[in-house]
Amino acid sequence: MAPLAGVLDRSYGPRRVLLASAAALPFAVGALSAVDGKIWHYYMIMALIAVIGAGTLPGTYTAISLEWSIAAADWVVGFPIAVWFSRLLLPPAIQLSIPVIRLARGPGCRAASPCGSS
Repeated sequence: MAPLAGVLDRSYGPRRVLLASAAALPFAVGALSAVDGKIWHYYMIMALIAVIGAGTLPGTYTAISLEWSIAAADWVVGFPIAVWFSRLLLPPAIQLSIPVIRLARGPGCRAASPCGSS
């Protein structure tokens, strides 16, 4: 189904394909409740789910994110730097805040139980 999604992405644009697929997929899955016991109904609906779900494959999201990254090249460069800084600074900040939180809650308080209750 991925080649079908690629053709649709190129023809109609990834945003339109993703929106249409995301809107139609719940209805296709809901159609499974209408199966009346005939196996070919089940196979037809499962094929429909595969065709409609092809628009929600990662290639569609990748095409959208590439469009955005080309349009906002500064953000694409800045975001990994921000992630790196947060990975560098957040763990020590959290470690330093744990004793402060314990002191503020009082001695003997634990996170799993509210303070002052038995």
